[in-house]
Amino acid sequence: MEDSEERTPPLKTTQGLYDLLRLAIPEAPTEVDTSTLNYVIYARKSTTGDERQERSIPDQIKDCVERVVKPDGLRVVGKPIEEKQSAKDPGIRPKFSTLLDDIRYGEVDGIIAWHPDRLARNMKEAGEIIDLLDKGILKDIRFATSAFENSPTGKMLLGISFVLSKQYSEHLSESVTRGNRRKTEDGLIFDEQKHGYYLKDGRLYTDGDNFVLLQEAFRKRLEENVTLEAIAQWLMDEGYELRRKGKKPIKYEWNVNKVS
Repeated sequence: MEDSEERTPPLKTTQGLYDLLRLAIPEAPTEVDTSTLNYVIYARKSTTGDERQERSIPDQIKDCVERVVKPDGLRVVGKPIEEKQSAKDPGIRPKFSTLLDDIRYGEVDGIIAWHPDRLARNMKEAGEIIDLLDKGILKDIRFATSAFENSPTGKMLLGISFVLSKQYSEHLSESVTRGNRRKTEDGLIFDEQKHGYYLKDGRLYTDGDNFVLLQEAFRKRLEENVTLEAIAQWLMDEGYELRRKGKKPIKYEWNVNKVS
């Protein structure tokens, strides 16, 4: 028998889940007079190379200013906070920790960030943010890429965003580790050329006399406890040469740091 009742459409996207939750739990967000609040812009990236980031720090700040600060007329105090640390593990971002302290002492009322994953990708710091919202110490959060409502449902959705960010970070780490392990098993190079080997077609091969010399250098250190200075001099006396693709071999100048 055909069901005459209207069926709920399937949830095909995360946004569909958000919309359904908002319909199922209609709530009015906490009213906040933003004209009395002091905001700070927080921007973060995980690596030192801008090309490896979805948004560099200057781009994040620009988006926050143009999409949030100017349209809403928010008052930003101090310079934007710029951090170049991963948010995967808690307690390793000194500027973020200082920001949380400033919020607890009432010097800052709200945070402006490009995306929730800029604030936290671990549950400890994500929980601290939501706890500050629950207690009314952190009055507001604004994002350049999404809306946030300071209500029970809004905080739940923010928590989901943090969980998804954590899952993405862990999945990415697993994928990179798996790829590097496979390259190593296949004899491929994924970092830089190593002493004692030569590079051909993306693979490392033992480099004749150089490989033998380095084996002997390790033996001298491990079995005879020869000093690093003596090993460096011995390698140069034995004629260790540095070989690079397309270039003539050149005599390599060893020193204590390089040997170490």
